[in-house]
This record gives sequence, C-alpha cells and structure tokens, in this order.
Amino acid sequence: MTEDKRYLLAKFALEQGDRFQARDHLASLLKEDQDNIDYWLLMSTVVESQKERIHCLKKVLALDP
Repeated sequence: MTEDKRYLLAKFALEQGDRFQARDHLASLLKEDQDNIDYWLLMSTVVESQKERIHCLKKVLALDP
C-alpha cells in the first residue's frame, strides 16, 4: 500500500519539530479517511491537549481493539 504524500509530509514535519504543520497534514487526511489508525496514532502525538490525545487514542482502540 502506498502512503499518501501528506502522511509522509506530516511525519517529516514532526521529525523537524513542526507539530503545527504535521497536524495540518493529518487533519486533512483524517477528513478523507477517519478509519486510518496510523493517522490517528500520529495525530495523538501532535495535538495540544491531553483531552485531544485521549480522543485520538480512543479512536484507535475503537478501530482496532
């Protein structure tokens, strides 16, 4: 399976320390595919609050218990 270019850009942005850019790419991806576990897991690392992190991780568990 080919990874979406935006996902690769999000990972790269995160590696460069740019959480805001990573979050923007991931938000765009999640608008199109809310059932992608990889997107939710990475999003959990770039959100700003503990509440948002918990939301992302609960989504992961709901998708793949």
